[in-house]
Amino acid sequence: MKFSICIVLIFLNSLAAFSQVSQQWVKRYNGPAGGFDIAREMLLKPDGSIIVIGNSVGIGTSSDIVIIKYSPAGDEQWVSRYNYPADRSDNVSSAVLDDLGYIYITGFITDSTDVTRMAVLRFDSAGIFQWIRTFDSTAYTQSYGESIAVSGDGNIFVTGTARSISSLNDFVTMKFSLSGELLWRKTYNGLGNGDDSSVGLVLDDQNNAFVTGSSKTTGTASDIVMLKYNNSGNLLFTKTFSGPSDLDDRPTSVTTDQNNNIIIAGVTSGSNGFDYLTLKYSNQGNLSWSKTYDGTGNSIDYTYKVITDAEDNIYVTGSSRSGTLLGTEDAVTIKYDSAGAVKWTNRFDGQASGSDIGYCLTVDSKQNVYIGCATDRGGIQLILGTLKLNSSGKMEWLQTYNFYSAPEDFPYSILVDDLDNVYLCGISFGGTTDYDIATIKYSQSIGISQIGSSLPEKFELFQNYPNPFNPSTKISFDLPQSSYATLAIHNSIGQEITVLIDRDLQPGKYEFNFDASSLPSGIYFYTLSSAGFRKTGKMMLIR
Repeated sequence: MKFSICIVLIFLNSLAAFSQVSQQWVKRYNGPAGGFDIAREMLLKPDGSIIVIGNSVGIGTSSDIVIIKYSPAGDEQWVSRYNYPADRSDNVSSAVLDDLGYIYITGFITDSTDVTRMAVLRFDSAGIFQWIRTFDSTAYTQSYGESIAVSGDGNIFVTGTARSISSLNDFVTMKFSLSGELLWRKTYNGLGNGDDSSVGLVLDDQNNAFVTGSSKTTGTASDIVMLKYNNSGNLLFTKTFSGPSDLDDRPTSVTTDQNNNIIIAGVTSGSNGFDYLTLKYSNQGNLSWSKTYDGTGNSIDYTYKVITDAEDNIYVTGSSRSGTLLGTEDAVTIKYDSAGAVKWTNRFDGQASGSDIGYCLTVDSKQNVYIGCATDRGGIQLILGTLKLNSSGKMEWLQTYNFYSAPEDFPYSILVDDLDNVYLCGISFGGTTDYDIATIKYSQSIGISQIGSSLPEKFELFQNYPNPFNPSTKISFDLPQSSYATLAIHNSIGQEITVLIDRDLQPGKYEFNFDASSLPSGIYFYTLSSAGFRKTGKMMLIR
């Protein structure tokens, strides 16, 4: 009976440990001019390293494009800066990684005549600049890129907005080869011949491109427009959504689900300002459903991000006023199932009951949701917040960060890896350094950590160290490929004591800090099993 109770206690302690969170590291980037530095995108590489992309003021070069790579341990591995030769403002809107490790960026560069041009840039895995392509047309004056994606066959799709010589905006969508060759270019002027602004682009598994934006179709009101181009650049359809008020409807974010449906988050005009709007379209362009959310204040509600999970559930986050005044915003996140039914709604009102705004979100394999928010700590001082909701929409934890005594911080991107480490990046006021790029790593997996960034060549389980030990020891192992791994502990008669790891892991070198404080002295065995590999080590606990 005592042995059974011991096992139960170990199991419960293990569950408690894995529900904890701790800040692993914070890295701040202050550019060479000590000026305004802003994060735009964060990308996770298969080896667990992090790529942060943004804008940074250079010395005599205005705003430059900056790329920073951090190891899993938070070590800065390299910084790459790009300045277009005109030494004027160059900015990032969106970035993506391909399977070969190339980094593709879109935004704009500014030429010597102060004309901004939509741009696509490629950097290699070491941050070395490869090429740049710009949108050039005598029919348009200014342009900027908004969203970028890479297809399964390695081609690059980008969309943005260009201002015509008649001072009206149109969509611009382009496709490039891996080497930067322009394969096709399309513009879109809506039916109302008014301002049309592109917001996002997603691809399906047939490499069709879906472009979403707003279009002024009648009078001054904007509608949501979705275009579908096939791989050859032929326009297959145009779909328009106009809300019941016939006032402004605007998209803010777009994504796809596992079945190639298109999900759009945006806003629609309600009785007292904007309300949340979520749309689901089939791959053929049929509107499956539309959902709105009007918050408790019957005031301004604004979405910022939409994502889906492996089961086609949909998550939307943004801000919703509980009153009519600025400063009453709550971060509201809604989960819909694939049919559009609301699974849960979470309103987060921070410690100061001021402005709390959800800007970005991600979801893990267990349908836990992580939200990057700006949260008021009091006195209209916004700090970086990382909020975890469980699969039922209940808050599990909140982590906050600020650097300066009078902060004004905003998040831009949030990620979770296979070890349930959570990464947040954004801008954080640094006082004399103006705004800096802040990147934060939080750990939820107590005990396991990834060591370095090199990839092993074969599976291996190493002898624990120290051995003998009291009461903790480190167990290290290598995984050369993504695989499901278990690491189990048995006693000397073969009874399983606990399972330390039981999950999918990315390739890498791992170390588990095994704490045996609750176990008696004796001989124990640890076994690693993964992708057909199985190896057992022997260790001795001495009190």
